[in-house]
Amino acid sequence: MRTLAFLLASALLVTSACDNRASDKAVEDSSQPAPALGEPDYSHAGEPAPDVTLMRQDGGPLALGAFRGTRTLVNLWATWCAPCVAELPALDRLAAAKGYDMNVVAVSQDIGGWEKITPFLERVPMEHATILSDEDGALSRAYGAAGLPLTIMYDADGRELWRVNGPREWDQPGGLPGDTADAASVPEAGSGNEVEQAGADAMDAELKAEGVAWVARGQEPGWIIRLTPGETIEVEADYGEVTATLPAPDAAPSGQFALARTTGGTSFALSTTEQPCTDTMSGRPYPQTVQMQLNGKTYRGCGGAI
Repeated sequence: MRTLAFLLASALLVTSACDNRASDKAVEDSSQPAPALGEPDYSHAGEPAPDVTLMRQDGGPLALGAFRGTRTLVNLWATWCAPCVAELPALDRLAAAKGYDMNVVAVSQDIGGWEKITPFLERVPMEHATILSDEDGALSRAYGAAGLPLTIMYDADGRELWRVNGPREWDQPGGLPGDTADAASVPEAGSGNEVEQAGADAMDAELKAEGVAWVARGQEPGWIIRLTPGETIEVEADYGEVTATLPAPDAAPSGQFALARTTGGTSFALSTTEQPCTDTMSGRPYPQTVQMQLNGKTYRGCGGAI
């Protein structure tokens, strides 16, 4: 996770090749509700792609502007983000189906950069999409991203057409907003629930292999707890802006549970109940409702053993 602050300044809406009437109305009427998760948002249409340089797996830099000349779909994701992981295979199939007609660029927000991405891609191979790292969060800050996944479509001139907050079935008929290509040319995928569950299972399998026995997570602002009994509690909050490592209890939390730790100036408290909970982003059910307090700030979400 990382710092995903609201730092996108008001920008001048410029003319692009697409019809901007919807976005013009959104700019004029700020009382319009934000689009639902997974639905296109045209309020940034016409804005140029940020002048940001990302990192390739070989360590070399690659500017986002290098993709101009072809329409480009930029997806912000992270290995810890269940809905992000769930939609990666669909994005890879979309890249295969579109070929040279469209770039699909998946930009990781993992703090560990390629040290974190490389082993993940060994388990979840991406053969057609371009994978890049935004380890310092420059691109997410430029977008003012409030959560992951976030997907932005650019025209061939590098001007934004639309963006989507949240996951979407990108390779399914109607999955790509405004696309008129023959849906039959796109490989078939499972249902959204099946894909999201598979992504969440892959994430937890990775954590379990690392010795993590219990996980809790929540959204807005994104946070996650990884607990390895008898060893450590690893906490990332506010999309990675706040991190902490604390000593763990000898057993994973179960049922109604409470724990408090203060280490190195970090104040941490955890409480759970046996009330079932569904993660709002991934839709995944968990057996426990969780509340975390970190340095005086309260976070709520879901958790359970893995």
